[in-house]
Amino acid sequence: MRIGRQYTATALGVCLVAVISITDNSVVSAVQSSSSSSNGRGIFGSRRLPWNLSSTGSTSSSSSVHNNNNDKLSTRGGAAAARTSTRRQPMKGASSSSPPVKKGGVKKMKKMVKKQKQRAATTNNAKGDVSSPNKDTMPSIFRIPSEEKYDRYAAALAITEGLRRIRDADVARAEKVYKKTPRQARRNNSPSKPTTTDTTANATATAQPEPSSPKEILDQSKQQAESAFLLQSTKAVKSLGMTVAQFNQIGREVLSDPALKERVSEQAYLYRIHASAMSLDKVPLLSSGDNTDDNENEDVLKNHKRHQVQMFARSIQEIEDLRTDQLNQLQSQLRMTQFPPNFDLSDPNVQPLLREEVRAVCERFPAKAEEIVKRYGLESEEFNKMLEETRGNPIFRWRVMKTVRGVEEERRKKKERKDGKGKK
Repeated sequence: MRIGRQYTATALGVCLVAVISITDNSVVSAVQSSSSSSNGRGIFGSRRLPWNLSSTGSTSSSSSVHNNNNDKLSTRGGAAAARTSTRRQPMKGASSSSPPVKKGGVKKMKKMVKKQKQRAATTNNAKGDVSSPNKDTMPSIFRIPSEEKYDRYAAALAITEGLRRIRDADVARAEKVYKKTPRQARRNNSPSKPTTTDTTANATATAQPEPSSPKEILDQSKQQAESAFLLQSTKAVKSLGMTVAQFNQIGREVLSDPALKERVSEQAYLYRIHASAMSLDKVPLLSSGDNTDDNENEDVLKNHKRHQVQMFARSIQEIEDLRTDQLNQLQSQLRMTQFPPNFDLSDPNVQPLLREEVRAVCERFPAKAEEIVKRYGLESEEFNKMLEETRGNPIFRWRVMKTVRGVEEERRKKKERKDGKGKK
C-alpha cells in the first residue's frame, strides 16, 4: 500500500511539474507582482488573490499587456481576471461622458405621451362600437358615417313626438274647459269697456284689468301650448347639432323614400323605448319660478321669430321674381304688351278659357312656389299663416317690408359688384 501511495504521489508531482512548465509567463509575473506588493508576507501572505484585486499597479498591467503582445496567447485564469479596463476619468468640473438628459426635454416627452393617450381614448370613445356588449351605447340602425344625419333626425323625432303629445293634451284640455262653459256665459263674458262721459272721471279712474272671455282664454292657452312646443322642439333640434332648416330638409328627404322612412321610424321607436326605460326626473316645459329661464326662453323665441321673418321675406322676393318671369314669358308667347286690368290668371273660372300653354304655366306656378318656400326651411302652413298676418297686422307687415327692402338692396349691391367685375 505504501508503494502504491508513493507511485501515486510521484505521478501527481510529475503532472504538476508539466502544468507549471506550460503555464504562461504572465501568470508568474502577475503572481510575483502581487507577492511583491503584499508587504513581505510571501505569495500566500495576503488573503486577497490577484484576480480579486480591484486595481493593479502600473507594473502588473504593463507587464501583462507586454507579455500578451509578445506571446500572442489568450490569457486564462487569474491573468484574465487580473486584467482591468482603463476608463477615462472625467475632468474636474466637466460632465460625464454620456450626454446629459435635459429636464425640459423629458417634460415635453411626457406631455406628448399624455396627449397621445388622450387622443387615443377620445377616438375610441367617438367610434362607439355598437357590437361590443361592454360599452353602454344606444343600438342604431344607421351605422354608416354618411347616415349619421338620419340617426340624429330619428332622435329629434323621438323627442318632438313626446312634446307634440303634450301640446295636443294641453289644447284638448283647454277646449274641454271651453265647451263646458254655457253659451250664455260665452256671449255675456265679453270684455266690457268703461263708458264715462266726464273727462275728470276718466282722468281719475283707476286702471282695472279687463275680464277675459272664454274664447280669449282658449286662444291664449293654444298660443301658450304652441310656443312651448316650438321652444322645446327648437332646443332639442339644436342640441342634436342641427338647425331647423336642416331638420326640415332631412324630413322632406325621408318622406320621399318609403324604405328610409321605415328605418327612421324604427330608430325613433328604439330611442323612445330607451328613454322610457331610464329613470329621469320630470322637468316642466316652461319654468315659472326662475326669471333667468324666462328671459332665455323669450330670447330664443325672438331669435326664432326673427329668423322666420327673414326666410319669409326672402321666399316672398323669390316668388315675386318667379311670377314676374312667368308673366313676361306669357306676354311674349301671347304677343301682348300687358294683361287687361283686374284679370286674375289664377281664378278657376278663368282658367278653362285660357290656352293650354297658359294653363300649364298657371298650374306649375303653385308647385314651384312651394319648392321655394321649402328651400328656405318653411312649411306651407307657416308661410300661409305669416302671409295672413301681413294682411291683418300692420307692424308685422312693416317688419316684412323692411326685410324685403334689405334683401333687394343686398341683391342690387351684389349685381353691381358682378357687373363691375365683368367690365374689368
